[in-house]
Amino acid sequence: MVKRIVIAIVTAVGLTAAAAVATPAGAQQYPPAGNLCTVSDTTVSPGQSITLTCGTYLGGATVTFTFFSAPVDLGSATADGSGVVTAELTIPQAAAGAHTITATGQSASGPLTNSVSLTVSASGSSGAGAGAGTSGTGGLPRTGDDSSVPLARAAIVLVAAGGALVFLARRRRATTPVHL
Repeated sequence: MVKRIVIAIVTAVGLTAAAAVATPAGAQQYPPAGNLCTVSDTTVSPGQSITLTCGTYLGGATVTFTFFSAPVDLGSATADGSGVVTAELTIPQAAAGAHTITATGQSASGPLTNSVSLTVSASGSSGAGAGAGTSGTGGLPRTGDDSSVPLARAAIVLVAAGGALVFLARRRRATTPVHL
């Protein structure tokens, strides 16, 4: 009986070690290393100039900038040797609210579109969001991490091992003769 308990404990420890070493699928780095687009000010007024910097294009690639709710061509610029493009852009006449500027060009893996969201306000009330930006094709940033996955695996293994030990202990008590 002692051998069975020792085997159960060794197995539980081995499974726990295996679960602790296991890692989740490759988590994406946020923000991506160079594939990002930032703007000098995220709250702007029509006619205001902003600086837009985007990365991960081929060196020398032409990058075209477009202002969206209704597409307005803002011009183009050429990426430097490291694939980064910086452009001074003027915000066109647009309704107050959320808008997007996209930067489209060629990357090593094919066409690439980076975007940045900004808010157009009434004239004269810009400047609230300096230095902000988003990456990729817009959307929410990834927050948190995946470090809880190995911990959850370890917890499951420990609960299973504890259940096995309780089962073995009860079985041992049930088979042990009672001497009065």
